[in-house]
Order: sequence, then structure tokens, then C-alpha cells
Amino acid sequence: MAELTIDLGVLPHGVRVYVAVLGVQKALKLLQEHQNRMFYIPAEPGPEHEFSKVFGTDLAMRIAQEHGCKSYQVPTAGKVLAQLRNRQIIEAYKAGAHVNQLVERFGLTRQHITNLVRQAEPDAAAIEDWLGQRGDGHLQQELF
Repeated sequence: MAELTIDLGVLPHGVRVYVAVLGVQKALKLLQEHQNRMFYIPAEPGPEHEFSKVFGTDLAMRIAQEHGCKSYQVPTAGKVLAQLRNRQIIEAYKAGAHVNQLVERFGLTRQHITNLVRQAEPDAAAIEDWLGQRGDGHLQQELF
């Protein structure tokens, strides 16, 4: 399986270092297994340190630069998962999936899916055509 890529700029600062050092797949796996776990990070963690045993010495040294000599809570993987999910939504849209299919598949609102598509595909007229919302056909009919 090819290594996944992700835009580090949209991730929280605390998660970026994990992805940068470990790669997306390994970072995601370890963050999910150990999210919110507390560790004491020494100024210079060695390979025998508990954090190093779980995440590796390279990452331990990077974390120690900011959090050395204090307790440290492992961040959650939510932002990584959301970015990967959003990429899947955009790829499915580009492959021809309809918004309603994406709503059902991913359990998100129609508005959220539409916003993701608009961010990825700035040609709003094309999106409106695809959504079938050109003209006033998308407006609710008056009831009275």
C-alpha cells in the first residue's frame, strides 16, 4: 500500500510532528491506540524511555524540544481522520458520485459535503449544475 499524504498545514500543531516524523499511516495507527495517554517527557529521552518505546526515539526527541521535563498528553487523531475522509469525499465527487450518495456514505450533512466540494472545485456554477440547483428550481415552493 502506498504511503498516504496529508496537508500538514491544516493539522493541529501537536499532530504535525507525529505525521512528519512517522508518516501518515504509522502516526494514525499510534495516535488512535494512544490518544490522550499521559507521558512524562524527560529533557533527553533515550530508547529505554516509555514514550520512545511506543513512538520511537526520533519523535521523543522532537517532543522533548517543546515539552521536555514535564507531563505530556498524546493528541487525538480526529483531524487526520477528517482530512482523509474529506479527501475521499472529493475523490468520490470527482468520480461522479451524487451529493445524496455522499451524505449517506459519510453521514455528513448535504451542506457540509457541498462546502467540501466547493473548496476543492472553485467553479461554483459547475457545482450548482451538478447539484441540479441552477435557476430557482432549488427554492422551496410557497405554501400559502
